[in-house]
Amino acid sequence: MDLPEYFDSQAQAAAMLGMSIYEIKAAKARGCLAFRGGRIRRKEFLEWLNEPADSPSGADVTDYEGDEWPRISNVVAWPYKACRREMLFSLIEYLEKALKDDQISNEEFCDMGEKTVPLVVELGRIWAAPITEKQQARLQKKLARVQEKRLQRVATPTPGENGTSA
Repeated sequence: MDLPEYFDSQAQAAAMLGMSIYEIKAAKARGCLAFRGGRIRRKEFLEWLNEPADSPSGADVTDYEGDEWPRISNVVAWPYKACRREMLFSLIEYLEKALKDDQISNEEFCDMGEKTVPLVVELGRIWAAPITEKQQARLQKKLARVQEKRLQRVATPTPGENGTSA
């Protein structure tokens, strides 16, 4: 079967390529640039699929070693402030995910978060995608919630401590 130059929908691409619609959606979410205006450019999509998962598109692999290769999981669309902000917020989400998955402690999250939020705000300014006061407050609120939980754990003795019984 000859494949069209463009797929008119994700469902068409999935059916014609023998893939799950979720695989198509995941490719778009991971930043495949073959998606344009609701259509999917076949040649670019197939090239993207065949690219080694751990190699950056168009990069000289001699520039990187092992896990140093950069991976961008957001859509890169520099002209749009919202896309630049999304990339910046991904830094905070990365810390939140590491905390949720118990890869870092509450204390580490708070320490890194207190240093990261001001940097995200400054990068927003430098990238001409300013972080609004409301967005800054939301980031600070997340940190405050985790700090509060951390303080509650420290203040609440576990059974058996300080002469208490179970």
